[in-house]
Amino acid sequence: MAGREVHDNAALYALVVECRGRLEREMARQAAAPPEAGHPPDDGEVLAHSTRIEPTTGGGPR
Repeated sequence: MAGREVHDNAALYALVVECRGRLEREMARQAAAPPEAGHPPDDGEVLAHSTRIEPTTGGGPR
């Protein structure tokens, strides 16, 4: 039984190492991409393109 646990832990560790490598490569790829290419919008971009009525003004003139 202990031998099986060692084997399973080794297999799990190998999967974690493989996944971490893929994640690091993807993060490096995204870091090298131009900033305008599919990045999540920051708060300023969201506010600049928002069509919602601001609750504090009640939709009146600003």
